[in-house]
Amino acid sequence: MIPSAVLAPRPRLSLTGAKYICDGNSQTEGVNGAAVSYPGQLATLLGATVTNRGVGGADLDDMLATAPAQIDAAFQVGLNVLTVGEVRNQIVNADQAANARTAVDKLWQYCDARRAAATGGKVLRIVVWNILPTARTNASIGLAAVQALFATANGYIGNEWRAHADRFVNVYSEPPLSDPDNTIYFPDQVHGSIMADLVLAQMVYAAIRSLR
Repeated sequence: MIPSAVLAPRPRLSLTGAKYICDGNSQTEGVNGAAVSYPGQLATLLGATVTNRGVGGADLDDMLATAPAQIDAAFQVGLNVLTVGEVRNQIVNADQAANARTAVDKLWQYCDARRAAATGGKVLRIVVWNILPTARTNASIGLAAVQALFATANGYIGNEWRAHADRFVNVYSEPPLSDPDNTIYFPDQVHGSIMADLVLAQMVYAAIRSLR
């Protein structure tokens, strides 16, 4: 017989004193201003400082290059919570026809490397969110192809996140974020508005509060 202690779920983590970091592209950096970015609104919800490492235009190649100095070096002894939102630019940047499989593999490479760096009493929990939908693109392959790649990539993320992260936030399928033609939430049909940032922050907050 397996002891009941083995079967019992882990208790929720105490978030007291946790260090919070968000990494990603322009949606993380704050296209609507730093104070109202989703990390800024997440900080308000948490009542804690949230370090925003988002960079407009950044893709996962950029993030893999900068993470050792900007993310890993910032981890504290104790609990660290890292929220990651980027696959979009990895697909549409560069040759503008990146393979969805390759792009998501780079996300997992990023997450796995951060886990490997959290040693010596550093505890890391990772929250990933998938690609927001789009109704406009400058990619040479065209909007329909980009939307298909986003859907494929989001399928991979939704199916595979448990092996590489601790929580998954499905922004792609969450109304009202699932409708890029809703100009209240997507004024340029690509980037989320202040209202979208708030919804994203609330979803990430709920995921963080559920961490074990």
